[in-house]
Amino acid sequence: MIVTLEPFKTITRKISGAKYPTLSLVIPYMYLLKNNFAPNEKENETLDTYFSLIYGSNGEEEDSDVASDDEYIPSGGTRQYWQHSHRQFHHQRRGNTRNRGQSRGRGRRRGGASTSHPVESNLDDINTVEYLQPVNTEGLLQKVRAAIFLSLDELWTVPSNIMLVATFLDPRFKNFDWCNGNGKDEAKQLVQELYNAKKDFLPRNSINSIISSSDDDDDIFKALKVNKERVQDDDEVMLYLQQKQVRLKDDPLKWWSVNEITLPILAQIARKYLSIPAASVPSERLFSDAGNHISARRTRLSPELVNKMLFLKRNSDIFDIFPPLN
Repeated sequence: MIVTLEPFKTITRKISGAKYPTLSLVIPYMYLLKNNFAPNEKENETLDTYFSLIYGSNGEEEDSDVASDDEYIPSGGTRQYWQHSHRQFHHQRRGNTRNRGQSRGRGRRRGGASTSHPVESNLDDINTVEYLQPVNTEGLLQKVRAAIFLSLDELWTVPSNIMLVATFLDPRFKNFDWCNGNGKDEAKQLVQELYNAKKDFLPRNSINSIISSSDDDDDIFKALKVNKERVQDDDEVMLYLQQKQVRLKDDPLKWWSVNEITLPILAQIARKYLSIPAASVPSERLFSDAGNHISARRTRLSPELVNKMLFLKRNSDIFDIFPPLN
């Protein structure tokens, strides 16, 4: 089971980072997870096989006279199946808790306990080992894999537009090679729309700045000509796709910093989307870090000083926070 769930641990740590873009990693990682738990053709597994493992051959969960842990596996397939299993699980837990409470009450009444004098709990209740029926674990890992895949397939069917844009603007994943190009056209269309809207706005600003700062008519008409040629000939999205795809270990933000001159408009869009965190873990870490600094003996610290302290600590690997005296 540990080996089966190891990919979730690795991916959770990756998308919880704070010193590199994480939003562009979500779609590739989810695709890898689905492939990892997908039906294995070499073992003659199909989607129908997975449904039969979880819901039985008739589309309903298998009944058994012996209690098993299969009911506690989160089921996938459809939301109705998952919600039904969730309700059944909590209903069974409430029933077991109620039965244990009633059995303890009957035990106290047999012992002659008085309501006016509370009696301490019997030590036998602590030392008693509840007998559990043996569970048949044959094929359990296969059922776990099936349940995980069906849940992923149901809950992660369509990626969000923000994730598609971030993935496309990451030079490591822009060609969508990891999924045979699926989703690339949609992501390109979304980025193209953002680029066109940004491009239509920026040239007007540049022309206005030239008009306001120059009295030479030649400069004004030259600027108009350059902007017109750029709109017709240069498409930064196409230029970006023509660039060589970088390695996985390369930093996409450094790549955009180097290519900002060639792709100025697209670089602004990339900085905006690649800076979005995929999870709230970095902010939670920051709250915990702030709590470590503001203790009971340091209540007089001003918000401005705490802000600077946290900034220095979080960026200590970029510059030396304790410069040499000379």
